[in-house]
Amino acid sequence: MSVHGIARRANINGQGTPTTAPIRVDTVTNTPFYCGAGTGTTEKEIVDVSSTQTLTNKSITGQGVQQYGVLSLTGSVWHTGNGGANILSWPNPSAGSIVVTRVIIASTVVSSGAALVAAGTTTASKITAADNLIDDFDLTTTAPAIHDSLTATDTEVKSAILATGGWITFTASGDPTGFAGNAYISYFTV
Repeated sequence: MSVHGIARRANINGQGTPTTAPIRVDTVTNTPFYCGAGTGTTEKEIVDVSSTQTLTNKSITGQGVQQYGVLSLTGSVWHTGNGGANILSWPNPSAGSIVVTRVIIASTVVSSGAALVAAGTTTASKITAADNLIDDFDLTTTAPAIHDSLTATDTEVKSAILATGGWITFTASGDPTGFAGNAYISYFTV
């Protein structure tokens, strides 16, 4: 039986075949469902755009899709680093190169020790200092405060390509004790 149009009903009408994909709107929830072509009677929910959606365990990925990463820059974590003193790193999460479009360091508590932070891209190792995105953000400035690669006034680039297997490293020169904050990384795959 071929199914045409969208029906309001409690159950699916027909089944998906190689040439048809039944669609229905649930009579109770008003949620649209479809039965993919060739899937028999297996229904899938269509996203309801008229209400707030929570995308749990669903990622929107692909070339050119803006994505985000977050790295904690807490002072106590910085001391142990991830193999190098006062160096934290964020790995490229993609199987290919990414374009890092922005890095923001947001502080919530200032450092009790004198320290500056630099951030940059590297493919050498996760403990190699780099400063091509942010340089010399003073961790003792008033909190809350932000330092943004897009508004940096020194010689840093606004964005950078990060190769497969590369990192963005955050290097504290001095003592970051007491500092609390996060780094927010915006990127897309190429």
